[in-house]
Amino acid sequence: MCCAWNQHGTLLASCHQDGAVAVWDARSGSCVSRMALSNAARCIKFSAAPMDMLAISEHDSSVVLVDCRAWHMRQTVLLPPGMQHGSPGGRGLDLNISGLAFTPSGSRLWVGMDTCCVGVEIDSVKRRTFGVSSVL
Repeated sequence: MCCAWNQHGTLLASCHQDGAVAVWDARSGSCVSRMALSNAARCIKFSAAPMDMLAISEHDSSVVLVDCRAWHMRQTVLLPPGMQHGSPGGRGLDLNISGLAFTPSGSRLWVGMDTCCVGVEIDSVKRRTFGVSSVL
């Protein structure tokens, strides 16, 4: 569905309709990381250093943030229920995510959805201790 280069041009990441995500080392051609999401993966973006994160959107209202320093460290961000449309039964409907973009500093992730854009703050202090606490 989508691919992205990191800012140094050393890593190429791809995400696929079946939820598969792969990150490749452009210098050696070897696979650095593989993961499987529970839903279709639609968009993928690297943040700038020093944040060193990879954001992957699922087709619904969730984004997976991955630590590029330790690929197994990840966090799923569910967008606020207030950003979801209400159905006649009173239950929220997922909004399709159409795009992702980090700010140049990496301090915020913007998520484009059907009817709006949502900004997610990245706490740089918590980010430095990703394994201990969340990034948000």
